[in-house]
Amino acid sequence: MNRPVQLLHVTSPRRLGLQLAIVLVLLSTFLVVQRSGATYSRPHSTWNPPGVLSFAQAKKQGKVNSTNWGAKCDKTTGKYAYPSFGALMCFKPFTGSNGGATAIGVTATTIKVVVYLPLPNDVALTYIERDIHDNATLAQTEATLQGWTTFFNHYGEFYGRQIQLIPFEATGQSTDAVVAHADALTIANNVKPFAVLGGPALDTASVFATELASKHILCLNCALNPTASYYQQHSPYLWQLGIL
Repeated sequence: MNRPVQLLHVTSPRRLGLQLAIVLVLLSTFLVVQRSGATYSRPHSTWNPPGVLSFAQAKKQGKVNSTNWGAKCDKTTGKYAYPSFGALMCFKPFTGSNGGATAIGVTATTIKVVVYLPLPNDVALTYIERDIHDNATLAQTEATLQGWTTFFNHYGEFYGRQIQLIPFEATGQSTDAVVAHADALTIANNVKPFAVLGGPALDTASVFATELASKHILCLNCALNPTASYYQQHSPYLWQLGIL
């Protein structure tokens, strides 16, 4: 199977914003699994962690009108009330104990998420993506991502917690496997996040992703290995998106 070539710059605010939205949705599921003590298995249409009730599930079970969805939910659409065709589905607001520190990078009030950013002068990426003309500075990209985080902290259901987004700038070129491994170790041992978004864009050996998965840290779009067996081997910690 051929892997889609990723030509969009990893610092593109639009692309990272979409990826951040997806990783935050994943966080909702993983957090409630951790809180409930449920055992992860392959998701299917009937898989429902204890304590989670989506609008679609409530509709199927006849519980829409008997459930308090809160002021942020538009009950006419079943989605959160912000103007977007991609608005998230409503979930029953959290009440009760969230279990506190249920995982690495998680406390009763916060969830650490690292976003991995390349060097502004990364030689290989600059050459590959020279025709895209993405002129966003590192500061602008970080500001965009913090804005997305504020947005999803307001609308997302994170069981009494807020996302703490931590930018991490690469310490070397995206083609350097030694740098990729060192950065993964720094993130895992010093920052200790629950999840990481992105990684060295040209880490062809996927050493960054493999190291984080070995430390049980969720990572989205941080591996270049295209094989299904690789992701199954490191499940459920590595997730890969297609072209956005």
